[in-house]
Amino acid sequence: RVTHHPANERLLDWTPDGDLLFSFNGLSGNPAHQKLFTVDADGGMPEALPIPYGATGSISPDGEWLAYTPNSRDFRTWKRYRGGLATDIWLFNLKTNESRKVTDWEGTDTIPMWHKDTLYYLSDNGEEGRLNIWSYNPSKDEHKQITKFTDDDVKFPSMGVADVGRAEIVFQLGSQIHLLNVSNGKSKPIDISIPGARETLRPKAVDASNHLMSGDISSTGKRVVAEARGDIWTAPVENGAPRQLTNSSGAADRLPSWSPDGRWVSYFSDADGEYELYITQSDGKGETRQLTDGNQTYFMGSSWSPDSKTIYAVDKAGKMYLVDVESGETTHFDTEPLANSVEVSWSHDSRWITYARATGDSFSSCIWIYDTETGDKHQVTSGFFNDSNPAFSSKGDYLFYASNRDFTTPQYEDIGSTFVYANTGRLIAVPLNDEVENAQLLESDDETWEEETEEAEEAENSEEENADEGDADAESDEAAFLEGYDTEHPLWGKWEGTASGFAALGMPTDEISFSLMIIVDADGNIMGQSESMGETDDLGDVVKWDEDTNELYMESTDSGMTIIQKATVDGDTMSGTWELKGMGMSGTWKGQRTSSDISEEELGEVVKESGEASETVEIDFENFEARAYDLGVASGNFGNLASNDKGELLYIRQGGGGASIKLIDPRSDEPSEKTVLGMAFGFSVSGDGKKLVAQTPGGFAVVDAKAGQSAKPLNFNLRTTVELREEWKELVTDAWRRFRDFFYVENMHGVDWDAPLAHYLPMVDDAVSREDVSYIIGEMISELNVGHAYYSGGDGERQPSTNIGLLGAEYEVAEGDEHSGFRITKIYRGAPWDTDALGPLSQHGLGISEGDIITAVNGTAIDTSKDIWSSFIG
Repeated sequence: RVTHHPANERLLDWTPDGDLLFSFNGLSGNPAHQKLFTVDADGGMPEALPIPYGATGSISPDGEWLAYTPNSRDFRTWKRYRGGLATDIWLFNLKTNESRKVTDWEGTDTIPMWHKDTLYYLSDNGEEGRLNIWSYNPSKDEHKQITKFTDDDVKFPSMGVADVGRAEIVFQLGSQIHLLNVSNGKSKPIDISIPGARETLRPKAVDASNHLMSGDISSTGKRVVAEARGDIWTAPVENGAPRQLTNSSGAADRLPSWSPDGRWVSYFSDADGEYELYITQSDGKGETRQLTDGNQTYFMGSSWSPDSKTIYAVDKAGKMYLVDVESGETTHFDTEPLANSVEVSWSHDSRWITYARATGDSFSSCIWIYDTETGDKHQVTSGFFNDSNPAFSSKGDYLFYASNRDFTTPQYEDIGSTFVYANTGRLIAVPLNDEVENAQLLESDDETWEEETEEAEEAENSEEENADEGDADAESDEAAFLEGYDTEHPLWGKWEGTASGFAALGMPTDEISFSLMIIVDADGNIMGQSESMGETDDLGDVVKWDEDTNELYMESTDSGMTIIQKATVDGDTMSGTWELKGMGMSGTWKGQRTSSDISEEELGEVVKESGEASETVEIDFENFEARAYDLGVASGNFGNLASNDKGELLYIRQGGGGASIKLIDPRSDEPSEKTVLGMAFGFSVSGDGKKLVAQTPGGFAVVDAKAGQSAKPLNFNLRTTVELREEWKELVTDAWRRFRDFFYVENMHGVDWDAPLAHYLPMVDDAVSREDVSYIIGEMISELNVGHAYYSGGDGERQPSTNIGLLGAEYEVAEGDEHSGFRITKIYRGAPWDTDALGPLSQHGLGISEGDIITAVNGTAIDTSKDIWSSFIG
């Protein structure tokens, strides 16, 4: 090892006297610019060449002339560049300090190389529009093109040493290595054969969870589905093993979505050459079907209808489609004019779709509702404010959306008068029809009385005469509201009881009281409420009844703890046990039925809390926006609006404290915002509305769709094997497709975009590493001649990294002095007022000055045969 500075160095050439010539930005004073240095091949302190900046360079055989470029674009993915950073070749006389520019081509001239008195370099000055090798004769001031390659650019040329054989330039062309004979100007490819196994091309065992992307939750929240390293996986929340639904190294499977009935997982795949919509059975055992065909676009997302018969999809152009799961028939029903990716919310009867899109007249978006039965579209907000993220209530009574309309609290800068409006969003609710009650209507309590009049006496007499008939009507009304319910079920009614064993939980009393109200419909569905210690909740996430044994089973999870309750019913009594799952804590409980009478109001409350919804959703479009009202929570930045099984509104609130999932009940007399989960950036709700999968800093986490949850990130272990070259070919093709689908101008800068793919894709057969693939992709996108088309990422061949200290100083070797080491020649102290620019040696109290000699670091003597930074490693 010759150099030890932590900045990246680029070796350029050998000097005539055997030193190394290199460039790096570590000592240039400006990280954006390189500087040229030489260093002894055996090591030592590098010496700067006397030019301000330099990125590429070569020193003439007589040691007199330095040919260099002040900057470099050699690694930019931008061919045929003509901008202000185009590089030229300069000559600098190392003896006289004379300098002159020797190229003036508006394009690229770079990587100078000396051979005797002739300078060779790369330039795209020829009619080919490619980087080729040129020569320059300084004495005649003549430029000459040597190579004339048309399909690829000459890359990374290096001049051979003239005194050890004939002069040759070795360079890369496409995926091959070529040699150019300088004497006759002829070049030829070199046939290189490397024996032995290609370890980097073997099938590779990987953990796909390191490339975890989008995900969704199953219909009841037992599993999640995720996209990982181009395949679709499901993983259990509690019990079971991960399941790989697709296994295709040569295809990218993306954006999975789980059907509400639990059977299907949909996803997009480029298995047939373009992204199409597929479905596969969620247990991995059934069929896989391709639903769409003939697309040439990139899809941004999808969602299932609640009846699992239709899939919504949106592409990169904002085109919105409905795909029939049975037939594959695709209907294009709307287009977002600004090409934004549009998320939708389905009504629970699968008839209506609501979404936000612009009208085309402004950048503000409006709320729209699409009728899947008639094909009619309704713009339901005017666009006076920017309205977004609409969501239907799962009960079918409200539409919620966020609206940027609160401009009451501008944020001013500390110095000056500039201000911005932040957190302008408000949450809005709209009753879908006039039958929906407004829970926020003001009430006024007043006394009432009856006036004694002749008409009243006659009415009273009439009531007495028809008392018997009235009693019959009352019985008839009672039978009417209980129609559809099993009032003879052993669980039906109101229960009161006690549970014991709570002292082990640290509670002040071992026994607590509770009450239950249980109703059962004609289909055997059990609903109800429990009340204990002032808290009211539903019966649980899972409620089961065994009619053979008269056993009741209830299970609920809250804040990461699962409680299981079991009881046997005997007439009007029940008794059983409770346990906190996995915590070793349990107890007993017993109850007594106190009444079988449940009023219509009580029944309605239980049904509402149990998530019962109207069979169909009725929407009154007349005066729709005028029915809207503010839900009353503090303004903010809202997104991801959705509804849980109780019809409550779930949403993401973003702000200074980070994003979190919130909840509000719009039907409450006094609605208040509650936290479901802190530090969560997005979520999806299960098909039954009871669970959600959240994106947290620790990964995916599944929690109840109610307040007071804590995240326990899922532990994915998605082990699989990939065929690397199959995967690499898909990567190159996908990169090509991304530019085809997303490039800012339709004519692709005049490039026949099919040609680069045909040219560069076969190079993957010569690639032996992921970095090779990145190089191929970079070369391909460079053909578009566009700025900022950078490329990065992937499984690079990264090397171990070690910290190297820097002291903010300049040094020289102090040999022969009383103390051997490195003398400090300059300390960079920064301005007196600049507390951010205090260097390590300029700290108050150190007492270190320029001229001091560093003799040892941490007790180890300095080795002056190496550079000083070798002593700062670690």
